[in-house]
Amino acid sequence: TIMERSGQSSRRRKAETAGVPESHNARTGRRSIQASNWKLPSFFFDKWVLILTVLSFLTRFFNLSHPYGILFDERYFVQFAMCYVTREHFFDIHPPLAKLILGLVGWIAVEGGYSVANVDDDYQDFLYVILRATCATFGALLVPLVYISARLLNLTHIGALFAAWLTLADNLLVIESRSILTDPILLFFDFLSLCLSLGLVWQKPFTPQWFVVTLGTGLGLGCAVSTKLTALGIVFVVAFHQSLHLFIQYGSRMVTAYKSASGNYNPALLDKLKKITWKLVVDGTVRAGLMIGMIVLVVYSSWWIHFSVLKYHGMSDESMSDGFKSSFLKYRTQQQVASSQHCYTADVEGYQGTLYPPFAFGNILGLSDAIAEVDHLTYLDAIENTAPHFMASTWYQWPLMIGRLIPFYYGRLKSTGQRYVFFSVGNPLAWWLSVFLSIIGLNFVLIMSFVQLFVFFGELPKKQKNRRLSDDPEADEKEQKKERRVHIYSRTTDIIVALLVGVVGWLANWLPYWFVPRTTYLYHYLPSLVFSFLISGTVVDMSVIYTSNMNVDEVPVEIKETSKRFLQWNFWFMKLIWRCCLVIVSISFIYFAPWTYGLGLELEQHQDRMWLDVWVAHPEMYSQGREDLPLDRI
Repeated sequence: TIMERSGQSSRRRKAETAGVPESHNARTGRRSIQASNWKLPSFFFDKWVLILTVLSFLTRFFNLSHPYGILFDERYFVQFAMCYVTREHFFDIHPPLAKLILGLVGWIAVEGGYSVANVDDDYQDFLYVILRATCATFGALLVPLVYISARLLNLTHIGALFAAWLTLADNLLVIESRSILTDPILLFFDFLSLCLSLGLVWQKPFTPQWFVVTLGTGLGLGCAVSTKLTALGIVFVVAFHQSLHLFIQYGSRMVTAYKSASGNYNPALLDKLKKITWKLVVDGTVRAGLMIGMIVLVVYSSWWIHFSVLKYHGMSDESMSDGFKSSFLKYRTQQQVASSQHCYTADVEGYQGTLYPPFAFGNILGLSDAIAEVDHLTYLDAIENTAPHFMASTWYQWPLMIGRLIPFYYGRLKSTGQRYVFFSVGNPLAWWLSVFLSIIGLNFVLIMSFVQLFVFFGELPKKQKNRRLSDDPEADEKEQKKERRVHIYSRTTDIIVALLVGVVGWLANWLPYWFVPRTTYLYHYLPSLVFSFLISGTVVDMSVIYTSNMNVDEVPVEIKETSKRFLQWNFWFMKLIWRCCLVIVSISFIYFAPWTYGLGLELEQHQDRMWLDVWVAHPEMYSQGREDLPLDRI
């Protein structure tokens, strides 16, 4: 094949996991680590992991202290973090884990809190840089996680690099990571959970390594759900992936057992099918039980820490019921009140509730009631927060980025007087390219899934183990062709599994917003966006694989050499196309970087970047000659 001639033979691909015992199932095309040791596949230490990690940290940490003012919703999360330091209660619609992380960093960094009243105010010290660096670290680690996830889906480094590079060069992911927000923390836990779920299928069931990875997957899912309830989408994705793996693993055994009996149901066959079914039930039950148990443990633990730390009355007391306040909150002394500063929170109309039992970690009833009350307030906020907003956008506008952009901050540089704006703009070319490739991947997986099922349950050529060359050249040639067919089938299975995971992740995190009544914004699309990047990498990998595995040995002799040259040229041409796409995406990232990093531009340069009129509701506020913009202090 062309890939063999270009030095990317199957032996090289197998060498990628050198040092790790590995088996390859010819029927399913899945590779699984036999778990005789704790070694990781070598692509965890690939040079691209290091390169992507370094570039990711550079893009997320560049000029991190700018601006000196408050970016978008930083005012809320800085206050939430400081409430953990002053231990004053607050109400927020999201679970507490991400805010606990920020509060821990704030507690380590400073001795007390401070108040930020207005979004245009400046920070009073450099605590904000530390909090921004915390979020930037989570955002930077997302890029290598996407690369490793793609490799665990059996993509080559070409497809994995394509998906990770789109993640690296997206402006909206960068500005969200550089701000004190919970979205980068959510995305990190989302794809950490996915990465562990993908790694789980490489483990032999019921080994120590298998239990560790299973519990780790549940831990990641619990952290994601404890950050935002929208993480239920990644829970669905992991459940789908594990179900798909069990179907392939145990379904292939059933098909093999059935065909070995020539389709005749006899006692021996029925006994074998019962054993396989029992193993399937036990395996699936243990996986689900361990993961669900870890999710519940992490969720309850995060809320227990949250309520234990926030033990004093705060400014959001009116949001809570009398029973909650009597059970969980107490008043400070006059000295404590004088030395503390209250936290700003959004208020929801309170309601009366029953008195909870005395709260303690062992009192699950009291903790459950408290969580239920917060969830109820969250529901009330969701159904009440439906008023139109000039920065809001709807779910069907997000993939093509034809909704409103959010102005995070705007001002003028003190040194040059140039205007700068922080806009929640993504990389338009990366978004539009990912939508195009995702549609291709969606159509391919819908068609090939049905085709693959027929092949799966049909007659599949079996690879002979320890085959030796015979004296008959024609027989050897037939065996080589049969092995090539097995290889193509295996790679097709890998592509379908990768596309299914990507498509389900894309849709499961996006389409539910169709039914969400509350006001939504462009950044709600971010989890789906990263999954669309993963689909894009899979489509790229698919194009390169199928081009490289075309067989030219069966064409007529008179055109064989021409066909070989043409296919080899086609293989390199496909790689050139995708490399050019990455270069263009990178140029687009640099072009919109002034809106990501707050770099000063002239008025005309800002207007040139406003590609779509729908991006801004009132462009005159930010670009048409406004002279009262605040000066930056840096």
